[in-house]
Amino acid sequence: MLRRRAVVLMILGLVGLALVSVVAIDHTTMLSIDLQRTTARVPIGRHERITFRVVNAHPWRDASIDFVKAQCGCFRVVEEPRIVPAGESREIVMDIYIDPRGDRVNNELRVYLPSGRKITAEVNADPIPPFEGWPQWAVPQRDDGTLRIALDPQYADMIVAAQVLTADGSPVETMLGDDAIVALDPGEGARLRIVFEAEEGEVVWEGDCYQPPRAQPSP
Repeated sequence: MLRRRAVVLMILGLVGLALVSVVAIDHTTMLSIDLQRTTARVPIGRHERITFRVVNAHPWRDASIDFVKAQCGCFRVVEEPRIVPAGESREIVMDIYIDPRGDRVNNELRVYLPSGRKITAEVNADPIPPFEGWPQWAVPQRDDGTLRIALDPQYADMIVAAQVLTADGSPVETMLGDDAIVALDPGEGARLRIVFEAEEGEVVWEGDCYQPPRAQPSP
């Protein structure tokens, strides 16, 4: 009895991927797809593209794909194949966008076949935080009356304004640099307001300046 394998979906080319192989089979068309659960680290506030490679492992039968879509609107299909020739591969290109106020995105890639069936794979995106504690709060360093919040330098052009506030909302003297926000320490209850000039428009993030308690060493 000849065992047939038709389509293998492999997710390749991302930095910092976590891969868990899952096998899905369409019994009507006898297509089999190796699905990869993928997590990509992407910056916030700008569009990034990732590529999925669809490989047809069947020796003589071309494979048809009706269309490809993602469950979440922050993932958009840019390029998708209709036919994957036998023994060849084609790319699916997707665009990812995470709002500066967002968080981890859990998504589902859906490959629809002409039979009406669909085969799915998890495609997750972990945003690269602009500072420690994001998006819940900002973790500061305090020294001699100064409050300092370290920034990821890749966001230097995107963060266009920053203001540290007292607990009652009054502004304190604040300086914005490429790698840090520095201000006079207003004490307990301090808050931070940041303006991001993201690719889809200006976004304001505001949260507490919060120093999580340090874990106590085990006795």
